[in-house]
Amino acid sequence: MLLGYEPFAPSAVLTIVFLVSLARLFRQRYMLWHIPSVGFAAPFLTYLTALRFKRGSHQLIQEGYDKYKPGLFKIPLWNHWLVMATSPRLIEDIQKATDDVLSQSDAFHYFFQTKYSVGEDLLDNNYHTRVIQGQLTRHIAATLDELREEVVMAIDRAIPSGDDGWIRVSGVRKLMSGIIARTSNRRFVGVPLCRNEGYHQVNVDFAAAFGENGKRLNNFPGFLRPLVASMYPRTDAHIRSQMKIIQPLVEERWRNRKEFGDNWNGKPDNLLMWLMDEARVEGVEPTLWDLARRVCIANFVSILTTAVSCTHALYELADHRDYVEPLRQEIEAAVAEDGWTKRALQKMRKLDSFLRESQRMHGIHVLTLKRFARKPFTFSDGTTIPAGTLVACASRALHRDNETYSDGDVFNGFRFSSIRDKEGQSTKHQMVVTDKDYLAFGLGRHACPGRFFAANMLQLIVAHILVTYDVKFPDGQSMPSDMFLAEACFPGDGDLLFRKRQEQLAFLATS
Repeated sequence: MLLGYEPFAPSAVLTIVFLVSLARLFRQRYMLWHIPSVGFAAPFLTYLTALRFKRGSHQLIQEGYDKYKPGLFKIPLWNHWLVMATSPRLIEDIQKATDDVLSQSDAFHYFFQTKYSVGEDLLDNNYHTRVIQGQLTRHIAATLDELREEVVMAIDRAIPSGDDGWIRVSGVRKLMSGIIARTSNRRFVGVPLCRNEGYHQVNVDFAAAFGENGKRLNNFPGFLRPLVASMYPRTDAHIRSQMKIIQPLVEERWRNRKEFGDNWNGKPDNLLMWLMDEARVEGVEPTLWDLARRVCIANFVSILTTAVSCTHALYELADHRDYVEPLRQEIEAAVAEDGWTKRALQKMRKLDSFLRESQRMHGIHVLTLKRFARKPFTFSDGTTIPAGTLVACASRALHRDNETYSDGDVFNGFRFSSIRDKEGQSTKHQMVVTDKDYLAFGLGRHACPGRFFAANMLQLIVAHILVTYDVKFPDGQSMPSDMFLAEACFPGDGDLLFRKRQEQLAFLATS
């Protein structure tokens, strides 16, 4: 029984959900009749395709990409159609569209149902994005030594030496999530909170609830979402827990500002402080609630995506061990000359290429440039979509297309460093550079604002592991297959073996 409803209520609710969703799908199908479909498009059978999308989105999108490239196709979700673009020309159309026509924030609201988790105003007044693009990015070089210190401490704690030299790690993504959480929060909230397990658990719990609630609520039509949201765990509890944790820090900074002015001696340089300052630029003093939810969102994006990328990169290292020595030689040479600095990381072209190639093959986003049409929009090929349409780009299929990249289905760790070695290409094809052929971080003005910070953190982590450990799969195991959940790609469950390299201890001690 649901919260006092009569026993027949669940079946009645499900019937209403089914009929309303069906009516919505077929109204949209009629408006999108001119765009071909992938999967079942007939009444009732569309739900079989929507269910398949949950675990096989990459296969559905690949089918449409192979059949309808360079055009458009559509896929039925539970109560909405998703239109997919397959060519650079159509991708540029989406990227160039203004926000009042194709809205990124509306698409984010739709996929995560932010109205019922963090509030729609979070993106409408997204000053946290400006902080990440601005202060966080500008401070990378000056604070790289802090990130390096946290990386070393976190990895040494997470991967101790085994009795026979080797230690077996199960749940590699979980391990990387913990390391990345500590490292990123060195810049988000500082020491000692970045090492607080309770603080990290709040962020983990928030991320799980935020992602799961969005997927769950999208199974229901809009008029039922408030009811459904009230029946399931909400992110509110995790945000309140976050408020209690950061409250002493925030109140101390409020006191210092009141007593000593805006630029007091010893004022912290981290995300939390920058958020407090940026909010005042908007003319308001931020509440604890507002700061807590923005810190939660920053952790959700940073930890999830970087942990996925790091795990895939380690799997590729274990699967292609012939890359290890060239990478070590490059890292050791750069550090010997410049220390663990931004300049040294810039010299690690092969490492940068290896990480970019890993993201090309296994990027967390099966589709990117998700937009919601606020107005009718016409593509350059003459196809028009009506207002209310969801649209995106088939990024995974594009990244593996042989016309985009030679041997697109083959991992080539030094693919991009080889291109950069050519005259006039030295600044192109870096991991953080986006273009219409490489969409791991999005494209244009809405590209991932934290990609510079994430890329440097990823380089530090993988470089330290390379020069400190040998890494391999256990005997009889190989690289696990990717797992898919709706529009996301995750590394499969697998184990890795780590062994400290004794010959490198002296190098690390002096670098």
